[in-house]
Amino acid sequence: MKDRTEFYQERIASAQRAITDAVLANVRQQAVLARDRWIELAQQHSKNLLEGEKVRTAKLARDAERELAAQSSPKAFAI
Repeated sequence: MKDRTEFYQERIASAQRAITDAVLANVRQQAVLARDRWIELAQQHSKNLLEGEKVRTAKLARDAERELAAQSSPKAFAI
């Protein structure tokens, strides 16, 4: 009887180790996926910031061109 109890205890311990290993593997996998997603979101954010900066720069350039054109165009003054 004692041999059977020991056998089952070893089997239970083995199963518990297998479960623990599987849980740790899953946690590691989830951590890797979360890290990859975080990197992807950070890259998107950087890209969006750059695109926004390009739009603002282009707008400033257009505004400066309009201002320069308005200053250099001859104006007729009516007296």
